[in-house]
Amino acid sequence: MVRPLFGLGNLLLAINLAGAVSYGYLTLMLSITAFYVALLNSIHTIAVTHAAELQRQPDSGHGLDILFSAVWTVTLVGVAILGSAAFLLGQPFLHTFIYWGGDILVESQLSQLLVIVVLIAICQILGAGHVAVIESLGRFDLAAQAQLFGPPAVFTLIVFSSYSSHKLNIVDIGKFMLAGGVIDLLLATWVRLRMKHLSSFKPSAETIRLFPGLLNQGVALQGANLVNIFFDPFNKFLLNRFVGPTSVSTYEVAMKIVVGIRGLFGGACRTFLQLSSKLSIEGGNDYLKVVHYGLIPAILMHGIGCVLMVFVSRYWLRGEMDYLPVFYVTLIPSSIGIIFAGPLYSALIGIRDLGFIFRMHLNLAVLNCIVSLTLIPFLGLWGAGIGLSLTTAYNAWAEYHRFVQMIGGIVGFKQEIQRVAVRATLLLTVSVCAALVGYFITDLTGVLIVESVIAAIFLCWLMLEPLSIRIMRVSTGWLGHST
Repeated sequence: MVRPLFGLGNLLLAINLAGAVSYGYLTLMLSITAFYVALLNSIHTIAVTHAAELQRQPDSGHGLDILFSAVWTVTLVGVAILGSAAFLLGQPFLHTFIYWGGDILVESQLSQLLVIVVLIAICQILGAGHVAVIESLGRFDLAAQAQLFGPPAVFTLIVFSSYSSHKLNIVDIGKFMLAGGVIDLLLATWVRLRMKHLSSFKPSAETIRLFPGLLNQGVALQGANLVNIFFDPFNKFLLNRFVGPTSVSTYEVAMKIVVGIRGLFGGACRTFLQLSSKLSIEGGNDYLKVVHYGLIPAILMHGIGCVLMVFVSRYWLRGEMDYLPVFYVTLIPSSIGIIFAGPLYSALIGIRDLGFIFRMHLNLAVLNCIVSLTLIPFLGLWGAGIGLSLTTAYNAWAEYHRFVQMIGGIVGFKQEIQRVAVRATLLLTVSVCAALVGYFITDLTGVLIVESVIAAIFLCWLMLEPLSIRIMRVSTGWLGHST
């Protein structure tokens, strides 16, 4: 919860202080490096599944050392490749993909941003390598805690600097983000060193032999991230090219909300990496619990996001992103689809069905490319939203049917969907109305009252959901007292 909230706060502060146009350029550059980081993270994910198998063996220590050494080698090689590419191809990249104008000041800022963005990516790659080891040893809690302090630090830096006499520009924002990345890296390194297995930092011949297998499986899994080439950076490139950088910032704000909501569920869904055999035996009962307890809270969170988008558009950004609330609504179906396809996807990784994953996401990439190229030049943001919804619908359908084929049917799935259908439809309808209120009510006080009432209803409903009650009991210690 901490990381997405502060991440959203940092985003809104940055746009408010540096402007939507400047932040559009920064977020486009960050999204392109994020794909490269995802490529290496796919290898890290494979390492987690290998570690789970090794820990079930009698003498697992030596095997884990070799595995972690391979992870560290992949991480360092990835950093070296990124640094070399940025040094050799940085300026052509800027003039080809980011900025086509002739403003000398803008070009100077973008050159500085490129260096900062590459350094941020390097911190993310190194930190992800450490986090992979921590998760491989079963400490998902420590992995999450090690990544808690970067976004709050960035928020603090931006807030304090905003009160100085110096007017913040986008380069300053980039430097603050880099400082947060360094903090995350230092904490991840400290936690990793406490997990022992220090000999894994020494490459060996056994490490080199393991390296091709990890790389092959990681590249196959990266087929899942091929869609990100078009899903995020490609869409932002098209928006920047045909609509303008402000549309990129609008896209980023809306995506930050839905990605933050997905992140609340994503950590728990990673446990399905190691549950594939159990799912086969118990008929998908664990997945059914995810739908039973999670679907209504997920919709409620997205509904609260609709209210937030209206407030941000009308009060914080002062009309600079008028289309933000409605565009956010177009992302809700795709976001909910990704949340509840996530456990099935993790289970397929757990059984190493990497060939199917590669084919499926290659199809996703092609579909998204066709839709984006067709719709974004004519419909702008709406074209991007439609493309995301179509690709996610295919994604969920393909993963569900493959799960049934490879692991087994989910007993009671249709009945569970029917049970919550009426409530889900009602909540989605109210969410759409919340997003439209800002367009039909011109009085700011009227908008504030209506949106506040809707937000209060959603929050009360969310707090009464069994999942929320369970989380509050665990976090406050009530569960321990009751036993």
